Amino acid sequence: MINEFLKRLNPDFSNIDEVYNELLTIYNPDNINTSELTFINSVKFDNVEHSENVPKLSMYLGAKSVIDWQDIDYYNHYIKTGSFGFSMLHSFNSKTQKQKEIVGKTIEYQEFIGTLNTYKIRYDYIFNKLDKDAKKEFKFDFCDQLENLKSKQTETKFKEAINDLIKSVNGASQQNDNNNTDEVKQKKEFELKENNFDKVQPDKVINHFKQLVDNGYITQLNFEIFIETVFEKNQIVTSKIEIIKQNSKSRVRKIFYNYYETYSTQKYGAQKKYIELLSDNFTGFDYTSLTTNFSK
Repeated sequence: MINEFLKRLNPDFSNIDEVYNELLTIYNPDNINTSELTFINSVKFDNVEHSENVPKLSMYLGAKSVIDWQDIDYYNHYIKTGSFGFSMLHSFNSKTQKQKEIVGKTIEYQEFIGTLNTYKIRYDYIFNKLDKDAKKEFKFDFCDQLENLKSKQTETKFKEAINDLIKSVNGASQQNDNNNTDEVKQKKEFELKENNFDKVQPDKVINHFKQLVDNGYITQLNFEIFIETVFEKNQIVTSKIEIIKQNSKSRVRKIFYNYYETYSTQKYGAQKKYIELLSDNFTGFDYTSLTTNFSK
C-alpha cells in the first residue's frame, strides 16, 4: 500500500492529506474511525519502491498515529469500560528487580516520569470531552488508581512523582470548577456535623486542621476522611494518612500540639489523647517519640 501512497503524492507532498483520506476511505469503507490505526500500520509494513520518499511519509503517519488517534483510543476505552487504563505503569511495576537493574535507576525513573506525563495528557483529553458529572467520576477513578499505584512504590521519589500528578489533577479540576461562578456559589463547603472526639465546636475543628490542606501537607480528600472518621465517628482511620510534603513533619506536629494547647480543657493527663490523634492517624509519627517532642 505504501507504493500506491507514494505514486499518488505530488513531488512536494502538497496533497498528502487528500491522498491519505482517499486511501483511508478505500481500505476502511465500513468504519474509518475505529480502523485508522490498523490502516496506518498496514501502510508502514508494505514493500517500498522509492525509499528516498519514505522518511517524510513515515513522520506524517507517525504523527497521525500518536497525536490524532492514540488518545481517542483511550477515550473510547474509558467510555466502554468506565475505567482509565494504567497498563504501562502496571507493566512497569511488574518488572523484576533484575530487569530494573539492567535498565538502570536513572533511566528507570525517567521512564516512569515519561509514562506519568503521557497519562496526564490522555487524562486531560478524556476529561475535556466529558460532561460535568462524568468529569467528577473520571477524576475520582483516575486519582484512586494513582493512589493504588503509589502504595506499591518502595522509593520516595516515585511516590512523590505520583503525588505531584494527583495534585496537578486536583488543582486543574478545582480551577475548572472556579471558572463557573454559579457552581462555586452553589457548592456546599465540607462541614463537621458533630464533634464526638473532644466536643470542640465543629467550625473551630475545621478551621484549625484546614491548615493541613492549605499548606499542602495532605489532600482535601484525606482531610475530609480524617475529620469525619476521627471527630464525627470517634474512630481511627482505616489506613494511616500520608504526609505528602517533604520535611514538614515538625510543622504538622506543631499544628496538632497547638490544637491541644488551644482547645483541651483538661491539660493534665489529656496530652496522650492528642498525641494518639496524630500517631494513630498519620504515617511517620511514633507515639513514644511524640511523648518527648510533641511541643517542639
